[in-house]
Amino acid sequence: MSELKKLILEVLSECQPCSFEDLLSHISVKGDLRPLRRALAELIREGVVVKVPDYERRKLMYMLKS
Repeated sequence: MSELKKLILEVLSECQPCSFEDLLSHISVKGDLRPLRRALAELIREGVVVKVPDYERRKLMYMLKS
């Protein structure tokens, strides 16, 4: 598993649910955000992370699948 995936899982274990902006604030990624988005998408496809809509904030929230 890549280091970026491990960081995402650590952040999601501390704060659930998290928006993408919350993840960015905890993980210091500078410049291109595509590797972070790809790692998050891979975790969703693997079934480790789920996307949940938050209608009040109008954002997608990410959390670990229990």
